Amino acid sequence: MTQTVAVEIPAIPEDYETVRKLLPDMQKIGVRHLNLHQLYASEHNYRELARRGYTIAPSVEHGPVVFASEMTVFRRMAMNKRPRWETDSVSKTESV
Repeated sequence: MTQTVAVEIPAIPEDYETVRKLLPDMQKIGVRHLNLHQLYASEHNYRELARRGYTIAPSVEHGPVVFASEMTVFRRMAMNKRPRWETDSVSKTESV
């Protein structure tokens, strides 16, 4: 049986460059999918998100989303030569 290795991490805007630099190493060890989870605002994390200066955008489907997190996902996808992603209730997924 063949297994596919995936990495799931939150799309934290200030970690963009760190993740970008790690991608070649991820590929070398067999990671084939990177699942970036956009950040959402809630009563539990709103103060920290506000402290970081994030803009919270309304989302009818999933509740308030951190705009910069959403843009981090799209920025990463735009760098991929062959983007492939699916949308579900919590994430964007692409091939590494």
